[in-house]
Amino acid sequence: MRRIVTWLLDGLPFDPRSRRALDETLLDWAHEEAGGRSVAAKGLALCGGLLAIVRAIAGSALKESSDVPIGWFSARVVRHAVLPTAVAAVVLAWPLASAFSYYRAAQLIATFAPTLVVMFAPPALVLALAWRADARRVPAAGAALAASCLVPLMTVVILPPATWAFGEIYMRALAEAIGVDRPLSAEAMAWRRLLGIAGGPIPVIVWLVGSGASAGACVWFGAALSARVRLRSVLWLVAVPIVYFAMSGVVSVLIRLVASGPLADAVGTWVFASLVLALAVVIGHRPSPPLELEPERRV
Repeated sequence: MRRIVTWLLDGLPFDPRSRRALDETLLDWAHEEAGGRSVAAKGLALCGGLLAIVRAIAGSALKESSDVPIGWFSARVVRHAVLPTAVAAVVLAWPLASAFSYYRAAQLIATFAPTLVVMFAPPALVLALAWRADARRVPAAGAALAASCLVPLMTVVILPPATWAFGEIYMRALAEAIGVDRPLSAEAMAWRRLLGIAGGPIPVIVWLVGSGASAGACVWFGAALSARVRLRSVLWLVAVPIVYFAMSGVVSVLIRLVASGPLADAVGTWVFASLVLALAVVIGHRPSPPLELEPERRV
C-alpha cells in the first residue's frame, strides 16, 4: 500500500515545500512499518501512515492556497467558461427565436447562461492552467482545494434560481405558443430536476461533493498537463471541452449500464473525478521539459 501511495503522490505536481513534507511523512511511515513485528503492528502502521498522508496533503493544500494568484487564476477560469457559454448562446438563439418570440428567446438564453457557465467550469479549470500559461506557475494543491470548494458553492448559489427562472419562462413561452391562457408552473419540474428530490437529499450531497472532486481533479490534470506540454493552438479551446463532455458522457453511460437513478448519477461524478485524477498521475509520472506542440515559425 505504501508503494502505491508513493507512486500516486509522485505523479501529482506539488510544490517543493509540500513535496518535502510528503517525503518526510512517507519516510516516517516506512520506518514505522519496518519496525512492526506482528500483523497487528503492521496494520496499525498502515492506518497511521494513511492518516498521516491525508493530514500532510490537507496541510500542504491549505498552505499552497495562500500562494495561488487568485486574480490571475480567476480571470482565466472566467474567460474560458464565458467564451464557450457565449458561443452556445449564439447557437441556441436561432432555434429559440424560431419557436418563440425574440423577447422570450432572449429571456431563455439569459436564464440558461448561468447553467452553461457551471457546465463549462471544469474544462475551463484545465485550460486556465494548461493553455498559454507559461508565465505563471500556480500551486496545484492550493488551486485544487480552492476549486473543489468554490465549484459546489457556485453550483448551489447559481443553479437553483437560474433553473427555476428558466423553467418558469419556458412554461410561459410554451403556453403563449400553444395559446393557453394560464401558463403552467415549472417550479416542481425545475427543482426536481436540479436537486433530485425524488431520490432524497443523499444523491444531492453526493453529487455536490463529487462535482467539487471533479473540479479539483481537473486542476490537477491541468497542472500536470502544463508541466508536460504547452498548449498554444486556439483549437485546444474547442478540443478540451469536447473531450471533457465526451468522457463525462461515456462515464454516465457506463454507470447507467450497471445501475440507474439519482444516486447512480451522483456516483458517476466520483468515477469521473477518479478517472481524471488517474490521468493526471500518469502524465505526471513522465517528467520531461515542456514540449512545443506548435513550434514558432522562424522567418
